Amino acid sequence: MSADPRHLPAAAIKRIREMTEADQPIAAIAAEVGTTERTVSRWRAKMRLAKPAGRPLTPDERRWVLAAVADGVPLNWIAETLDRNVGTIGRVTSANPESLAAWKSIWGEIRYNDSLVELHREFAP
Repeated sequence: MSADPRHLPAAAIKRIREMTEADQPIAAIAAEVGTTERTVSRWRAKMRLAKPAGRPLTPDERRWVLAAVADGVPLNWIAETLDRNVGTIGRVTSANPESLAAWKSIWGEIRYNDSLVELHREFAP
């Protein structure tokens, strides 16, 4: 595998297409091809392959999402916990733009402080 994700072998690109068409999740495709999920997503976008439809949230999950958002839990943490796309979670909530802007500014400070990044990794779902 090339270290540069822009240059995947033809066999890897073919496998990404086959597995996407078989509705395999991005994580499984990345593991099989030996690259990152982000690289798989980029190649799927380049090939104009539709993402497989995600499973809808159950009514209990929707209630839990709304309660978590009300408690200030970031959408990406909620998505990771439920194994869903952040966009799916964002559509369920009426996310407060001010709180999202606040989180982005806080994350900007966290990511440049090694001890805060470690705490974030330790407590992130």
